[in-house]
Amino acid sequence: MKIHAKLITSFGTVLVATLTIFGFISYYTFANSTRQNSDRIITLQSSEVIYQLTKSLNKEIGQIEQELTAFVQQNACSLSSEAETKALFAGFARRNPLFHSISLYHVEARNIPAEFRSWLDEVAQHDQVEPLFRRQSDELYLLWPTQTPTGRAFLVIAIDQGQLAASIRSYLRVNGCAVLLSEQGRNLLTPVQQNPLHPMAAEVLGHLTSNLSPGRIERQGGVYTYQTRDTLLGADLTLVVPAGFYQADLNSLKNRIVAAMLIVGWVSVWILLFVAFKISSPIRKLSKATKDIVAFNYSTELEIEPSQDEIGELAESFEVMRQKIKNLVTKDPLTHVYNRLFMMHLFELAVLKAVRQEGSLSCIMMDIDHFKKVNDTYGHQGGDAVLVAVGKTLRENSRDYDTPARYGGEEFIFILPETPLSHAVSIAERIRMAIKGMVIPFEDTEIHCTMSLGVAEFDLYQVNTTDQIIKNADQALYNAKQGGRDQVVAFRKAEG
Repeated sequence: MKIHAKLITSFGTVLVATLTIFGFISYYTFANSTRQNSDRIITLQSSEVIYQLTKSLNKEIGQIEQELTAFVQQNACSLSSEAETKALFAGFARRNPLFHSISLYHVEARNIPAEFRSWLDEVAQHDQVEPLFRRQSDELYLLWPTQTPTGRAFLVIAIDQGQLAASIRSYLRVNGCAVLLSEQGRNLLTPVQQNPLHPMAAEVLGHLTSNLSPGRIERQGGVYTYQTRDTLLGADLTLVVPAGFYQADLNSLKNRIVAAMLIVGWVSVWILLFVAFKISSPIRKLSKATKDIVAFNYSTELEIEPSQDEIGELAESFEVMRQKIKNLVTKDPLTHVYNRLFMMHLFELAVLKAVRQEGSLSCIMMDIDHFKKVNDTYGHQGGDAVLVAVGKTLRENSRDYDTPARYGGEEFIFILPETPLSHAVSIAERIRMAIKGMVIPFEDTEIHCTMSLGVAEFDLYQVNTTDQIIKNADQALYNAKQGGRDQVVAFRKAEG
């Protein structure tokens, strides 16, 4: 696997693991807060229903009590007859749609209906001073203690259950919830649905009030319940909330966390790709430069921007190493022209190019005349001085794309790409004259030398290999030697 892929894989794994852990921690951390917030909403909703309902009943009945007191004071007497009493309270009931009927019964009165007697006796026995709901057959009654000029009394109010349900429904804010009003596990009112178009199933609500723990939010099947007692009205109020109420908040939280993770992940991926590219790019360039060295291509420079980190130090050391390898592998250490091994590599490439493009290519074989005599006269140090001077002259007389090289001993070779034979002969003659004109200082004397040169040309159909071209150039060099040395001889097909 490439270093770039390894970096992306490793960084990506760390990124995914980090985001996953962050997501789980965030979800469970905020989920607990979300549940607590939902619990508070439920308890506040229950409190609001009780408060609003009590406030409304207090207001309506308080107004009735004020009117009753004002009526009695205005007439300077108590109510004189049962008919007058019924007429007065019938007027009160007509003005208040929440009430079907209103009756006033004194605690000591004898005319209390049998269905109310047991309730009022119970209230009187326990000295009840708070209102309470009671259910008789299909009717819902509210027993409200009051004080009249003639003593303690109770208002017995028949509640319009539809109006009461509508009032309770107007106080509900939690979507899909229901309210149960019960007394000792017995429903006093048909469950009030916040959304009548999508009510909860009756079988879900039917058994809830009998087995609840007041003051606690409990999960029962697909709903959550919270029961609290309305001490003023003497009834238990149970708020039933669908489980989706919690799930909606948790889903919203989950969606927000997922969206945040996706955004962070998207940004992190681009940062990851950028970092991976910045780290792997110098390594890829190092790898390419190494492959070029293996392929004898030592001209490719390492294009890595200088930096103070390990990559910068590695690049600097590699470039120094590349230059040293280039000199060691490609150059003759004495003459500083190309060595035979690298010359043959470049020669093969030049031949392939000439074959592909059907172009021209020439080769010059060169040999220093009477080099053995130079060594015998001046020693090997003198011979080396001559070789160094010849290498310098060849470099000075070569073009950028020419390849001057030491073939072996005192023999040199010159590869001339895109050069026909006639032009190559001219170049060879210029080199011969430059060599002949050299003055090589050595110790306290001067050395002069000459050179014989043989020139051969690439031929697409006959002479199209390096060995054949060198062989022809070497034959022309031999002819130059035989012809008296210090001359240029071109290989001719007829001579071949």
